[in-house]
Amino acid sequence: MALLPTSTCHISFDQFVREAMSDDPPSFAQVGCQTRFLSPGGSGGPITHLFQYEQMDLACKFLENRLELELDLPWLNQAAIGPAPLDQIWKRSIGRSTPANFNFSKTPLSSARPMM
Repeated sequence: MALLPTSTCHISFDQFVREAMSDDPPSFAQVGCQTRFLSPGGSGGPITHLFQYEQMDLACKFLENRLELELDLPWLNQAAIGPAPLDQIWKRSIGRSTPANFNFSKTPLSSARPMM
């Protein structure tokens, strides 16, 4: 996988953030705007339920109830355990450049169901 242009195998978190914020991000850092994806009229559909990845158990229970079947999903795509240092300059800069991505309570999504 390290040979793919989208691989972040040898990229530090700090470098990833710098590249994602650049005017012409490389393919591995083209992440888009999560608020546009989740907002009405964005590239996604209307959102009625939103589950954090870390709370997959709640999403599974919701789907099991809705679909009337039992799910057994393995935990995949888990981030590596360890520090992911980010220079304070970039931490402040990313919050200023895309504030809606960090303030879900202030987006149109907040009128939908609470984030679980």
